[in-house]
Amino acid sequence: RQEFLSYEGFRLDGRRPNEIRYLTLKIGDAPSADGSATLQQGLTKVVAHVFGPRPLQAASVGRAAGSMARQGEAIVNVIYRTASFATIDRKRRTTGDRNSTERQLWLQRIIQDAVLTEM
Repeated sequence: RQEFLSYEGFRLDGRRPNEIRYLTLKIGDAPSADGSATLQQGLTKVVAHVFGPRPLQAASVGRAAGSMARQGEAIVNVIYRTASFATIDRKRRTTGDRNSTERQLWLQRIIQDAVLTEM
C-alpha cells in the first residue's frame, strides 16, 4: 500500500501517519423524520432519514405488487443522492444515472434484509 506523505511527514489531509480521522455521529438530529442519523468521518458525511412505517397508499399498491410484496409485508423504499461536488468527475448527475441507481438498489437490498418487514 502506497502512502502519500509530504516532506514534513503529513498525509494529504493534514494528519500524521499514525492519526485516525475524527468521527462524529449524531442520532435524532432531524425532528421531521421518525428516525435520523448523521455520520461524519474526515470530509465524508452520510445523512439518513427514516419515515414510517406507514399504511400503504392506494397509488402504491401497484408498485408494491410489482416489487413482489406479500400481504402484511412492509416495503423498504430507498432514495439515494450524492452531492455533485462529491464525485471525482464533478459533472452534474441526474437522479437516475447508472451509478446512483446501482447504489440505490444495493442499499435497498441490504436494508430490506436487515429490517424486519413482516407485520
